[in-house]
Amino acid sequence: KESLMSAIRVMNASGVFGSEKESKKAMAVLKHEWANEAEKDPDSLAAQLSRMVTKELFHTHEMNAKTAFLLQNHIRNITFLEGSCSVNNVALLSARACLFLEKENSSSADQPTDEGGKQASGPRYEAIDYEPDDEDSKFKTAVAAQVEVLYDVTQEFIVEKSSSTNERDGKSEEESFADQSKDDSSSSSSQSPETESKQTTIVSVATFEGWLKGGPDNELRWKLALHRPAFEFPGIEQSY
Repeated sequence: KESLMSAIRVMNASGVFGSEKESKKAMAVLKHEWANEAEKDPDSLAAQLSRMVTKELFHTHEMNAKTAFLLQNHIRNITFLEGSCSVNNVALLSARACLFLEKENSSSADQPTDEGGKQASGPRYEAIDYEPDDEDSKFKTAVAAQVEVLYDVTQEFIVEKSSSTNERDGKSEEESFADQSKDDSSSSSSQSPETESKQTTIVSVATFEGWLKGGPDNELRWKLALHRPAFEFPGIEQSY
């Protein structure tokens, strides 16, 4: 988060935001905590996402979204076309189960905290690779599963076309944006920028985790724990 705030200050100093209002808007987006929104409003998008993914992936998505806001919205306008996302093919890559044992109550100082710094509630479990003995019988056991799924998803974006003049001049997109910002400060145009629709298909691997027996929720609830490129298939185009 501190790195992103430093990036905002650098971009603001170089005139990327164009105005102090845009800079304040970017700072507001960065300071907005998704975890706080999820806690205050159970029906918010942040709350819905928190119920579908693990805490670690939730935090990763938040940082990625804020980084994308800084880069895409102020260098080149790229807008995701809502409703265009479509999963085409799915294949099971792997599946495994693991036995967990409920841990003894630890002191409050040893209890993990959530994203907001609060003490995490509920029982804690530890993975074991042995058969529970008589001493462990006083503790509850649980079984968790993890599956890996290969899939490809198609998405559509609306992209603001780059000026053909800039291409002829051989300028990079960043240089063109800087020039455009200077021109916009002295004159304004009533014409909307020309856009084009682009479609892309991404091949990835999704990892889902869930409790088959027991667990903190005592019910089967799959959560997305990770999504990554399909490294094990080098012949597959990751994006096309």
